[in-house]
Amino acid sequence: MERSRLYLVDGSTYIFRAFFAVRGLTNREGIPVNAVYGFTAMLLKLLKEEKPDYLAVVFDKSGRTFRSEIYPEYKAHRPPPPPDLVPQFELVREVTRAFNIPALEMESFEADDILGTLAEEGVKAGMDVTIVSTDKDLMQLVQPGCTMLDTMKNIRYSAPEVVEKMGVEPGQIIDYLALMGDSSDNIPGVPGIGKKTAATLLQQYGSLDGIYEHLDELKGKRRENLETFKDQAYLCQTLTTVKLDVPIGVPVNDLVRKEPDKPTLTEFFSRMGFKTWHREFHDGSAAPEGESADTGAPAAPTVQLSRDGFKVVRTEAELMRLAVMLKAAPIVAFDTETTSVNPMEARLVGLSFATDTRHAWYVPVGHTSEDAEPQLSLERALE
Repeated sequence: MERSRLYLVDGSTYIFRAFFAVRGLTNREGIPVNAVYGFTAMLLKLLKEEKPDYLAVVFDKSGRTFRSEIYPEYKAHRPPPPPDLVPQFELVREVTRAFNIPALEMESFEADDILGTLAEEGVKAGMDVTIVSTDKDLMQLVQPGCTMLDTMKNIRYSAPEVVEKMGVEPGQIIDYLALMGDSSDNIPGVPGIGKKTAATLLQQYGSLDGIYEHLDELKGKRRENLETFKDQAYLCQTLTTVKLDVPIGVPVNDLVRKEPDKPTLTEFFSRMGFKTWHREFHDGSAAPEGESADTGAPAAPTVQLSRDGFKVVRTEAELMRLAVMLKAAPIVAFDTETTSVNPMEARLVGLSFATDTRHAWYVPVGHTSEDAEPQLSLERALE
């Protein structure tokens, strides 16, 4: 019997990646929506390409966690989120719920702990679990029946890939981070112990306990620091350990994938000004589509013999939005405009893209006539 596939999305990582990948979008009310746009594109791509049987998106809830109680400096150095991102947090949760996907978060716990608990429950239930994230902390959860997927780089991590990237087994990630520390979370680790040394010690002695059981075999400053900062090392071990027993109250069987709520999505995409998705999910019982928002999001032109049939991409912001659209599309048509049919003589003039018969874009990069309008540089467009 084919095993059910459970996908657990690290929503916080998705939000921040989307925010910095797509810039300068606002709806007609002037509310920033770039993170919402990028998040939705990545979520749709996941749904279309991976086709999960069970699915949840997990978020960090604002406020202190149990780790902050143990170590007040934990993540204390992090600046507040960008002002343009703050109003988008709830909008991202709103679109997640409109897709009929559980949006999970809990007081006093991080998203990692919810992900870990659900992943453990899914493995025990005989599911194939995929954690969608780029967070190295979550590599400790990789085991038979549970992998980690970086959708941006299209890399799936099972145990061999974790070893190749980190130098240690998934079961050693906790002690690896405890030894070397993690500046992004303000976890100090043991002074003088970096990535290479931490990996070497764990390869030789297996675990943090194993290292301290054989401390007399070590010499010099390395041994001195391990002795001096032993308590700190074990504190860091606690901080880097993802909990597997969070009382979520939502069993994995309740995460079965459901059909999107089309009326709610229709209204939401109209309010955001995402015209392409408004058309895709349009439901006649929902609110009618309003005026176009000032998102600059690619419209859904019909292929006709007129300039209304496509969009010309001339700015950096439009280029980034196009990249998001193409990344989310299941299939893309691509063509070039050049100065010659001879490839040894041709210079690139423009790039053409389409995702279906209603969505097309042209990126000029080498028009040289006197009346040529502004265009992107060839180097930036190719990048």
